[in-house]
Amino acid sequence: MEKLPLIAQIKEKDIGGWYLTLTNHFTQKTFECPDVEDFNEKMELLASLYPELEVSVEWLDSSHVRAEYINEVRQQLLAFDAKSK
Repeated sequence: MEKLPLIAQIKEKDIGGWYLTLTNHFTQKTFECPDVEDFNEKMELLASLYPELEVSVEWLDSSHVRAEYINEVRQQLLAFDAKSK
């Protein structure tokens, strides 16, 4: 099955905290997601636009982001994934 390449990255807000970006590799349209729930909603929306493709997410380097934010996002993504199963 062909893939729908999405590019994700954790970024820091200027005022503290984090947000996620999600870019459709085909169109180069980028969504800014304030939380994991919105991030997953955007992934589902993009997947619904290309039902014949399998979603493939590539995470860009976030080494410039505080480790606590990266860990928080990872935990929330895992919790969301467990809840949706």
